[in-house]
Amino acid sequence: MQFGGTQPTTVKMEPYAVPLLSDIPGIGPVLFHQLPLVYLAYVLGPVVAYLLYRSRRGLRLRSAGEKPEVLDSTGVDVARVQWSAVLAAGALAGLAGAFLSVGQVGLFAENMTAGRGFLALAAVVFGQWRPYGVVAACLVFGFTDALQLRLQSMGAVPQQVWIALVALGLVIGAVGAWRARRSGSPLRWVLLGAVLCVVVGTLGAALVPGFALPSQFWLSLPYVLSLVALAASARRVRAPAMLGRVLPVRG
Repeated sequence: MQFGGTQPTTVKMEPYAVPLLSDIPGIGPVLFHQLPLVYLAYVLGPVVAYLLYRSRRGLRLRSAGEKPEVLDSTGVDVARVQWSAVLAAGALAGLAGAFLSVGQVGLFAENMTAGRGFLALAAVVFGQWRPYGVVAACLVFGFTDALQLRLQSMGAVPQQVWIALVALGLVIGAVGAWRARRSGSPLRWVLLGAVLCVVVGTLGAALVPGFALPSQFWLSLPYVLSLVALAASARRVRAPAMLGRVLPVRG
């Protein structure tokens, strides 16, 4: 590590191209010409899902988060199980920070995460506390974050953004209508949001093709999406029973 000016700099991690797979047209350079930490992320999702739902350690961990008294009755040290989960989560969070400093930028600056930890928390809630759901939510939020970086450098809003907004409204409307028919609830707010997306996208594409927005608007896009996702999923998501609660002391 070196100190350049007031910010410590380090050697930037170089991407690694997977032989043969990186030569696949279209998806090859996107998926298989990445940093080693990205390849580690590919593996972590299935590994964590297997450990949580297909192993004895995963059963103990889920029991520690739901019914610790039951786990304690079997003679397992609940505190040790919970602390091991905290340490593992901290190690993964450290790898995420290393991706920003060593992988993308090559230096360390205070608050360089820019609130991405809150996005990660929103992804966990939106993914319903399940590994594959969290992976899907991270892909959505990550795509939005990458999109806002591209849009900040453009003077006017591209027409593709308005078209994508219309398509998003149609998808939300279709999913909302399907869920309303299945659950019997009207889901008025979801359908209203879908209509709003379609109307705004249509008007934007037809009337204001050269409309420009400040960069701060695009910068806030991932965080606004996370708030919308949390508001939409808050009622149907059940957090672990012991979340934020102190472990009961043995009598």
